[in-house]
Amino acid sequence: TTAVMCGGCLLLVASIAPNLFAVTADPKTGVGASPNAAAEPSSKRRRLVLLGALAFLLLLAEGCAMDWSSLHAQDRLGVSNALGALVFGAFVTAMTVGRFTADAVSARKGAVWVVRYGGVAATVGLGIVVASPALPLTMVGWVVFGLGLSGTLPQVLSAAGNVAGATGTDFSRVVGCGYVALLAGPAVIGWLSKLVTLNLA
Repeated sequence: TTAVMCGGCLLLVASIAPNLFAVTADPKTGVGASPNAAAEPSSKRRRLVLLGALAFLLLLAEGCAMDWSSLHAQDRLGVSNALGALVFGAFVTAMTVGRFTADAVSARKGAVWVVRYGGVAATVGLGIVVASPALPLTMVGWVVFGLGLSGTLPQVLSAAGNVAGATGTDFSRVVGCGYVALLAGPAVIGWLSKLVTLNLA
């Protein structure tokens, strides 16, 4: 099934690719910029690269938590499938609450504050998860991790959309960096867990 789907998609991309290079740039959005377009200012490019790297790291963390939090609890603590599902539920609930409240916090404290201290909280939460010997403490760790992580990505994507001179294409590149990590990160954790413990991975 994978071979058929990948093969079909590769043929589709190969047939469409020449048209993508022939499209002229839209002056309003920048979508379809030609290879001969004027070079971007280095400050704009640097800012977009940094925001893309942040989006990559944040969605890497989110993807790993979404895919591995339940299994991590089962593997490390020896809990049942049902209790492992509760761990996942705690993380997702914290993410949901955080996403709904992040805008209000950002309006009061600023986007940089949300990203900076949200990152600190997420780091502390993940540290608790990795070190915890008991299920209740592990759940607390995932909640802290989810609350810290939840508000960061929206602020990063908002910043990418507001970079001076940024186009829709530029924004899609930042988002694309994040979604590569969201898809690939959990798989890398799976491979690493064959070499080391899941907790270390």
